[in-house]
Amino acid sequence: MVNIQKYIDNIQKNFGSYIRKQIIMSIKHFIKPKTHGNKFQKLEKHRVWVKKNKDKLKNKKLNQIGFESAGENLQVGYKVKAKKSLGQNFLHDVSVVERMCQSVEIEGKNVIEIGPGTGFLTKEILKHNPKKLLLIEKDTNLAENLNKIFATEIASGQVEIFNIDAMKIDFKQIKNDFGKITIIANLPYNVGTTLVIDWLKQLDIIENIVVMLQKEVVDRIIAQPKTKDYGRISVLVQCLCETKKLFDVRPECFHPKPKVMSSIVKITPKNVKIEDINFERLDRILRIAFNQRRKIMSNVFKNTEFENSIENFKNKRPEELSVEEYLKI
Repeated sequence: MVNIQKYIDNIQKNFGSYIRKQIIMSIKHFIKPKTHGNKFQKLEKHRVWVKKNKDKLKNKKLNQIGFESAGENLQVGYKVKAKKSLGQNFLHDVSVVERMCQSVEIEGKNVIEIGPGTGFLTKEILKHNPKKLLLIEKDTNLAENLNKIFATEIASGQVEIFNIDAMKIDFKQIKNDFGKITIIANLPYNVGTTLVIDWLKQLDIIENIVVMLQKEVVDRIIAQPKTKDYGRISVLVQCLCETKKLFDVRPECFHPKPKVMSSIVKITPKNVKIEDINFERLDRILRIAFNQRRKIMSNVFKNTEFENSIENFKNKRPEELSVEEYLKI
């Protein structure tokens, strides 16, 4: 306060009475002495409260990271920390996993869950009695803990855990061993779109896909022509599958909270074989088209290998063409 007082004294000497009064009042209003006592009292009260509610806070944290799914296996004592590099956000809302599992037939089916994490969704899937449940978990620590949590189901042969990257799943081997499968998963945001597109090439062994993705990705998957979300992934998925958005999921349903909304989408293969579609050619056309979605097709494909294929649609814009029209090209 010594420096402030000198400043005030200087103002009193060099300014008129009215201006001097206004400046001094402003300084005294905004600059107040620190109250260390109050701050320390608040910290002490908080410390006492935390100590008193230690057990309650511990249980709340366990619930947030999804360990209630472990049931009596809580004594395993494994500590979960989400890894950003793997896009991990652990789901802990019971109503979400219930609705996911009710949206598709599970009983007696072979099911794959990608990224089971703490086993929260896994437990709900098992309530619906699948014939076989394959868990694909890239994180070694999580995979080891899942082996402990679902030891009984593993011993009975109902559950099998693979500590591998979902991008490296051998679908041919799965087809040979188990036949058709249903995929149910809370997909990591960083690879979700890539996985869905890869699965389109394996639809001969997939019955249904029910997955959670970023809301904006789901909106693009189900989008119709002449909308802002309509694009490459809309056409690729819809040319082979029926798509339906089931519901949105708030960030509060995860730990840690993601910065975006999520959505559940159901993808059901049509009675169309990928061999009947030149998938690679279609993908190249879509990449070119939606890179310049506001231009007319004749300008977009000028001097490209597809220039003569778009004659019937040359005056349309890429976002105006239907899935069927892209298949004709």
